[in-house]
Amino acid sequence: MRLSLSLPLCALLAAVSPVFAQAPPPCPALPDNLPKTLRCVATEHGWFYAGDDAEAAMFADAARQAAAKFERVFSRKASVGAIVALDYDQALPDDATAALREHGALWVLPWVSAASMRQEIQKQIHRQYKKQHPNARVSASRGYANDFAKRIAGDTSGTIQHEVGHHLFIAAFWPRESFAHDHLRYGGPAPDWLDEGVAMLMEPAPTTEGRRAMFAQMAAGELKNAQVQPLDAFLNAPHPRLTEPNLPDELNSGSDANRVSISFSIDSNPMFLRMAGYYAQTQVWIDFLRENSQRGTLTALAESLAAGKSLEDWLGRDGAQYGLPASLPVLNKQWSQWLQQHYPGPGAGAKP
Repeated sequence: MRLSLSLPLCALLAAVSPVFAQAPPPCPALPDNLPKTLRCVATEHGWFYAGDDAEAAMFADAARQAAAKFERVFSRKASVGAIVALDYDQALPDDATAALREHGALWVLPWVSAASMRQEIQKQIHRQYKKQHPNARVSASRGYANDFAKRIAGDTSGTIQHEVGHHLFIAAFWPRESFAHDHLRYGGPAPDWLDEGVAMLMEPAPTTEGRRAMFAQMAAGELKNAQVQPLDAFLNAPHPRLTEPNLPDELNSGSDANRVSISFSIDSNPMFLRMAGYYAQTQVWIDFLRENSQRGTLTALAESLAAGKSLEDWLGRDGAQYGLPASLPVLNKQWSQWLQQHYPGPGAGAKP
């Protein structure tokens, strides 16, 4: 999975995934090509490496929260994994991933240390601020950049829960693909809307509420650069990072699956709004599915997709069992009616 942290302003079965019932094993030693100063916290969910104990503990707690939500949604035990935080310009070496896999990790998330993330965001904001205010004093732009960077880099728990959610989902339903990176797809083997939607279910409430608020603006026709997509187009759309023609250099350089790329905008960048709109519609589509179907729907759908079936196949065979229509056109009609009830406006009436 190619990882990005985009921050706009406005052969194993899951049933046999390693689970540490007692005290977790000690943290595996990482290869010599990684910093010797890395600290590690070991929990029943895996191993969490960072430059200091507090940050490692934050990673462990974020993974714990994501695992608890995953288990509630899918009624499956969350798999064991690892998070390793390094400097922004450093990729996680393959031998480090191999060492963690050898010790039982079914997923590994490369991350960026808070200090390094703060520095990168500062550089990007400073550069953008100076472009917008060419006559501003250097101290003013730096102060502006520092304040924002500290706020953003100091609280990444929700983003980590989201990224861990991606890994838990793939490890549960596509375990052979957990360490296989298909550069033709943004996320895992699932459709991108489902891959992102599941990860959103692992997030804290303030993040998800923000997306719903944005979707309400989209449905009302208030956002020119973020519009509600017709359902058929949305369900078949690749992640916008694969199709967006105006990605900033920071995201274009993030094709390394073992590295996180960071891009931050201090204005209403149309590219960021379009990408945020995709996430907002995904959030509301997942809300719709969960509100209008029976418990276990996402589990059954994921199992069907993992077996090579399509969404249409699953609806025709099992949709009624889970309270959904047996065809996509009828589901689209139900979606449109639901939108007009919950998010009325000219943008909510998109046709297939």
